Order: sequence, then structure tokens, then C-alpha cells
Amino acid sequence: MAFGKRAAPLVLIVVSGESIAHTLRPIPVALRLRELGCAVRFGGQGRYLRFVEEAGLAVEPLPTLPYPRVLEWQARLLGKVYGVAEVGRLVAAQRAAIERCAPAVMVQDGPDSTLATAAHLAGVPLFAISNASVIGLGGRVRYAPFHRSLHRAAALAPRLVRPLERGIELLRMVQAAFPIGYYLGREGIRSSAVGYQKQLVPDLAELFPAAHDPGTTVFVGPLLYEPPLPRPSWWRRLDRRRPLVYVAVGSSGGALGLDVIVAALGDQPYQ
Repeated sequence: MAFGKRAAPLVLIVVSGESIAHTLRPIPVALRLRELGCAVRFGGQGRYLRFVEEAGLAVEPLPTLPYPRVLEWQARLLGKVYGVAEVGRLVAAQRAAIERCAPAVMVQDGPDSTLATAAHLAGVPLFAISNASVIGLGGRVRYAPFHRSLHRAAALAPRLVRPLERGIELLRMVQAAFPIGYYLGREGIRSSAVGYQKQLVPDLAELFPAAHDPGTTVFVGPLLYEPPLPRPSWWRRLDRRRPLVYVAVGSSGGALGLDVIVAALGDQPYQ
């Protein structure tokens, strides 16, 4: 792909900068696009965007769904979180930022459900980087965080956990989408017209045999990037004779459920 004297198309990658995974994962995508001759710019806000800048990539301030609100939504079993006014303000601000950048195409990585609406209103194609489990290719509706009530249900009746999880997640998805649908209704736009051009799945297709539409879902394989960071001070104190178990819930997983994992491994011969 060579553009010669023509201006290189701009790809705007919007990330949730308060999540380290959502911030780091698009960096190899950006570096590859730049090798192909595209101009690449990141958009978003959050402390982890410093890794993007350290990789030599430009960052454009762009408002995203406040991460405490995302975590609040994940921590609740049920209940309304987003309001219509909040969604409307964020969509308008995102649309204005997109129109200032004037990208040819956009890529999103992160749980910001308003960006598809803003990109549609700005007339810019949007592609989403999404895990196979999030879009339902792993045999579940989508990712569901740990809930203490589901832990109790699992102890009493393990067979009820999956139906309960599916039902709760469906209700939460409807509740999260309602303000956006309402806002779109006020704008006079059909909800069916808003969405992603393609879901780019950073997983191995062989691990997810569920049927998917190749016209809308593309497996791109793992997106690996590790910033140059020093090892922690306690690394040398690890006992190399004992197996090491690394447990991480991610910056978006929260601490719920971590106590169960620690308790399960506590009596095992691991560190």
C-alpha cells in the first residue's frame, strides 16, 4: 500500500485510557498501520495513554465514558446507571472531537457504548476490537464480572448459575442500551443503522467454534504488546523451586471474586 504524494488516510484509534489492556492492545495495530502508510492518531483520556505516547504515537484528547461509571455498571447486578442527559452530552462531545480530527476510519478498543453513535452521526466508519467471549462466540452472552450473589448460588445449586448469569446480563445490556436508544430516537435516527462495520477479534478462531458471520466478524489473532517496564522489587524474592501462579483480574475486572481465587489456591503448593 503506497500513497506517494497523496495524503495518507488518518486512522483514529479510540481507547479507554483507564484500562491498561484496552490501551496497550491497539498499539501493535497502530504500528502496523503506520508501516502500511497510514497516519495514525489515538483518542481518549486516562493515565495509561502515556504508554501510547512513549511508543511514539500521537494522542488526541477525546472524551470517553468515565471509567468509574463503567466499573459501577460492572459491579451492579441490576439497576440503571447511565442517564439520557449524560449519554447525550457525551455523544455530542465525542462527535465534535471526531469531526475536528476528520479521520477516514476509526477503531475502538474499550467499553464505551456511546462511540458507535457519535461515529455514526459524524459519518465515519467504526471498527471494534472485541474479545470473542464479549460478543458471544465463547458460548456465553458476553463477559459477566464476578458477583457475590452468584457465588452463593453456585454453592447451593451450581446448575442455576449459568441461566442466572445469562438472564442478569441480558437485563443489564438492555438497561445500558436504553438511554442511547432514547437519545437516537430524539435525533430521529433508526437504532438499527448504528453499529460497527466489523468486530476485530484478537483471539484464535480454533478456540471458538461457535458460528460467526465473516462479513461482520474477523479473527485477527492475539495482539501482543509489552511496554518496557522494570520488574517489581520483590521479583528476586520469589522461590524458583515452587510453581508460580499469576492471578490477574485486569484493570476492568475489579476485586470481586479475587478472594475466591486466592482462597482456592491458598492450600496448594504454589506461590
